[in-house]
Amino acid sequence: MTEKGSGSAEQRLYDAVAHWNTGTGYGLADLIHAACQALIDGLDSPTLRELAGASVHDSSWDIGELVGKSLGELGIPYPGTVPPGFALAPGGGVARRPGVDSLRLEVSPVPGDAGGGFQVQVYVNGTEMTSAGAGLGMDPYDVLVPTNRLVAASQPCTVAIARCECGVYGCGSTDVTIARDGDLVHWDWSLEVPMMRGVSFVAAEYDVEVARMVADHSWETSERAAGRRVLTDVDRERMLT
Repeated sequence: MTEKGSGSAEQRLYDAVAHWNTGTGYGLADLIHAACQALIDGLDSPTLRELAGASVHDSSWDIGELVGKSLGELGIPYPGTVPPGFALAPGGGVARRPGVDSLRLEVSPVPGDAGGGFQVQVYVNGTEMTSAGAGLGMDPYDVLVPTNRLVAASQPCTVAIARCECGVYGCGSTDVTIARDGDLVHWDWSLEVPMMRGVSFVAAEYDVEVARMVADHSWETSERAAGRRVLTDVDRERMLT
């Protein structure tokens, strides 16, 4: 099934290349499948056909050669060269990503945690992203308290959004780069990505959801409520004097 807002055939091939790890081989099967799908979607070049017929047992060097030549023949830029918030347009060039995605945030207990652990879960278009990424949402103290790190500004910022199921960020990690672009807010995933593309939201809707989550304390235990008040109300400047 084609994912909502998955973009052009060029973008889907670009994303598959971007998420292929040449060191570990992770994503190679998806890359070869994407090359096959690109042919079905109307893209064509001599080397793209070779890439579509490649094997997951081929060397990374050989695959890399095919990838580089395929992108060159198709006029597709190499991953890392497309600005955040933009996508490849059909037939060439880049275009601003449309705000076709929806966001919902939720704080829930960490499964099986007896110590009062919580996680911030992220739903994009109704699908939970943190479990699809590194495995577990970040603790609210790392995302929402005392500073709401999900606020979108014109200057892009990168925020940790998921950690390993063991609870340690770094053992497993998913980051998102957040940028406001006029009436849109763009998210671009990095590290252990939960989906093959970045997402874009209508800024007004995004702001409402982020503000709602910060104002919702219904999930808090008494200890968490006290901790939030200490972290948000403490006079740090006075403590430094």
